[in-house]
Amino acid sequence: MLHVFSLGIHEGWTSIYLPELLNGTNTAQITSEEGSWITSFLFVGAIMGCGISAITINLMGRKITILITSAAYCISSLMLAFARSVTIFYVARFTAGVASGMTFTAVPFHLGEIADPKFRGFLQTFYIIFGLCGFLFISVLGSCLNVKLSSLILAGIPIVHLVIFVWMPESPYYLIKKEDFEKAKQSLKKFKGDINVEEELNRLNEAIRAENEDKSIFLELFTNKLHRRTRVQYIFWFFNVSYSIDLKRNFFYKCESSCIVLMWNLFVYSHRNYY
Repeated sequence: MLHVFSLGIHEGWTSIYLPELLNGTNTAQITSEEGSWITSFLFVGAIMGCGISAITINLMGRKITILITSAAYCISSLMLAFARSVTIFYVARFTAGVASGMTFTAVPFHLGEIADPKFRGFLQTFYIIFGLCGFLFISVLGSCLNVKLSSLILAGIPIVHLVIFVWMPESPYYLIKKEDFEKAKQSLKKFKGDINVEEELNRLNEAIRAENEDKSIFLELFTNKLHRRTRVQYIFWFFNVSYSIDLKRNFFYKCESSCIVLMWNLFVYSHRNYY
């Protein structure tokens, strides 16, 4: 979850350090218009990151995609630390945005495929909690340190994630899709802590076969009644993101809107058998 923590940090970065860049206390002084672009480039990059991740999670795997996001967060933080021109700030924020978009896409995939169904909903909820913790962390850190020092500290967080996550096995679901059954079996043994995983392996194999035979189209997300939870959840998420962007300087509003999404996720999880 450290990469989600980094996501929250970069989302809240401009709320803390944009005033410092505007008043000239930083090495690179910027204008108000340039400050707006520094903020916006994160979301421009996030759009591209979602598209990139949608390709890489199937082409390279969930694990490699998540490791790439950590490397991108680290590079972005180092660029922010040593930036001497507004162009470098643009590139750094865009890089963090790409990593954020990839995180939004890859992490839910990975969690859904490796987590036990009994705990999957709660783990997905922690996704939001860690993002908020990252926002809180940069708020506290930013009140004590300047851009360079805090950015150097922030660069260490994805490095820690890289060192830890590189030892994690790939998703067994992805390995089965690639027909690498032996590695999938070893992955399941590590995640499940059980030597006998044949039953789970067969279940995943059947699920993938059914997925390949399913001819569903994108429009069914809006026409199928079974997807009503998904539609309502995305409406909540849309308003959360929209208002967070418009009021990005207000940390308490950010917490309030995100808590609404958190409560909705808990509601969906607790009532999953009634839909």
